[in-house]
Amino acid sequence: MAECGQLAGNQKRKGTGTFQYKNLNKSIAYLLGAYLSDGCIYEDPKKGWSQFTLEVIDQDFAERVQEAIVTLTGQVTTTVFVRETPGKSYFKAYTGNQDLCRWLTEITNDKRIIPDTIWQASPELQKEFIAGLLDGDGWFCIGTRNSEARDTKQFHLGYACTDPWIHDMVAMLHKLGVRTSRVARQENGGVKPLYRFEINKESFVGSGMYFTIKRKQDRVELWRRSKGSSETKREPSLTRDEVIVRPS
Repeated sequence: MAECGQLAGNQKRKGTGTFQYKNLNKSIAYLLGAYLSDGCIYEDPKKGWSQFTLEVIDQDFAERVQEAIVTLTGQVTTTVFVRETPGKSYFKAYTGNQDLCRWLTEITNDKRIIPDTIWQASPELQKEFIAGLLDGDGWFCIGTRNSEARDTKQFHLGYACTDPWIHDMVAMLHKLGVRTSRVARQENGGVKPLYRFEINKESFVGSGMYFTIKRKQDRVELWRRSKGSSETKREPSLTRDEVIVRPS
């Protein structure tokens, strides 16, 4: 949910490789999802160039994004940048490839829309795109509830962001067979409102959806192993939202 600046000019940067969009593939689909969720493109007004960055706490997420960038551009830098803070490390994927920065900005209308190329893609590529979104702003929480003198695990899967295209994301999930709750709007102290919805776990797994971040996917696997418990047997029936349905 990072805020991004305006795209700069087309100045070339050394070592950033080359990029020319030809057709959608898994690397591009995933990168688009990661960019819409946690990525940012900002301009250096003094140097007149743009840079894509994605800084997160999950090393495997940053490395997956960096791998996609290298696959698409052939840039020299293949490792993520590590920033240490007291008690926490941050991992940053980045590129100064001007053509890729321009393409990402234009095809998403500066992070305002899910691109038409994703709507026209195969279910496999749409799932890879959604994995990029979920790795960024998706969540899988595990709690406990005391019931009949014993604790049972509660699992909650969902998504939250400040972007109105979340309604289109819900429409795509429904198209792929995933059931969701209604999208709730939460005012956020005078800044952009927060939109969030929960995802039915049975339909998420059954339709072949996934995280690529190990930390989050491990929780999905834990839920699958716990399906025999009384908690997971009572998977709630979530109410579908009135979503913006894209024309076919």
